[in-house]
Amino acid sequence: CCGDKIRGINLVTEVGRLLGITTCTVELKNIICGDLPWDQRADFYISVECAANPPMVTSLAEEKLPKVVHFPEVITLRLRWN
Repeated sequence: CCGDKIRGINLVTEVGRLLGITTCTVELKNIICGDLPWDQRADFYISVECAANPPMVTSLAEEKLPKVVHFPEVITLRLRWN
């Protein structure tokens, strides 16, 4: 009855994706930054901006060496295919 191309596909989700309505979730976790342009211990944070949403900021990594800075947070981004 159905063609092989649409077999096993949620048609509502697929049409929403094609129209740019359905979102896709991307998780950033266990973020590690290194070789930062700094010469001594400092406080670091990461700010992520995604389209019209407000910026998402990690917690402050206090007194870390700039060679390797680890951020254990999970940042979830909701993206649309436009």
